[in-house]
Amino acid sequence: MNTTIIAIGIVAYILGMFPTALLVGRCIDRNPLSEGSGNPGASNIYRIGGRAAGITVGLIDMAKGAIPTLMASLLWDRRAMLAAWVGAILGHIWPILKLLPRSKLRGGKGVATSAGGVLVLDPLLFAICITTFVVVCRLTRIAALASFSVTAIYFASVIIGGRSSEEILTVAVVVLIILWCHRSNLQHLWRGKELKV
Repeated sequence: MNTTIIAIGIVAYILGMFPTALLVGRCIDRNPLSEGSGNPGASNIYRIGGRAAGITVGLIDMAKGAIPTLMASLLWDRRAMLAAWVGAILGHIWPILKLLPRSKLRGGKGVATSAGGVLVLDPLLFAICITTFVVVCRLTRIAALASFSVTAIYFASVIIGGRSSEEILTVAVVVLIILWCHRSNLQHLWRGKELKV
């Protein structure tokens, strides 16, 4: 079973590396690595390329988390689903292909890919989280603040919901990774300089 879990994680990691923002940016002649916040994610593409481009990136990045998690749910158990979820997130954030010479690949911050996995793991919680994200974004126009809000809601819900210690630990690790990836956003929020969408 451990070998299967590792294999699932590796396959999900490979899927997670798909460079959505770079490809969409190329289609609209924008470079998310050098424009806006410099982050190849849905929020930055939305900021520099408009709503359609941002939504496209967001949906595809969500699919990177949802598809491997769904496949794991159909073929194996919840432990495998968690492995697929984490693998996809790690592939999105830290793609090993960026180590290649002249590679322009850079990872995102993992929010959309995480959300895609949550859609499969907890559809009801996903609905609550996505609603919260949209409301906070509309009120503040700060995507990072919306991301922090839904991350906190999901983590609290997993704990209150009495999930297994393994799942709680997995979600805790994902939360810490997302917070780490957003450390500059936290600093900008504190200084009142966070970019808006």
